[in-house]
Amino acid sequence: MDNIMHHLVSACLLIVSVLALGGCQTTTGSVYGANATSGVEHTEPVQFNGQRYQVTFKYESSFTGYDVSTRRPKRPLGNTQGDKQASVEVMTSALRHFACANGQKVKVMPGSASYQTGKAWALKARCA
Repeated sequence: MDNIMHHLVSACLLIVSVLALGGCQTTTGSVYGANATSGVEHTEPVQFNGQRYQVTFKYESSFTGYDVSTRRPKRPLGNTQGDKQASVEVMTSALRHFACANGQKVKVMPGSASYQTGKAWALKARCA
């Protein structure tokens, strides 16, 4: 019985280790705040209003801001006002949480929100 328990504990520890390491992402440079490196891209899963989104943001030093895009894997986003509004909310919230330091607000560059081929919305924004 002790032998079986030992194997179960070992198996559980192995599974936890694999899951923990599998979630790690190696990137060169940073997408975060003052240490952001131009061109570095990062993707985060985000839950919003019961829907799962994938938000990708990339720092661009040319305008000291971020190119941000989002897609919804289970139900693709459409070119509708409702999907645009939800997408902008998701992108700004994710950017504020994952990239802007110390709870900075996010300022969307006027007119930058656009529908992309491949069922995604994108915009340009800065931490303010």
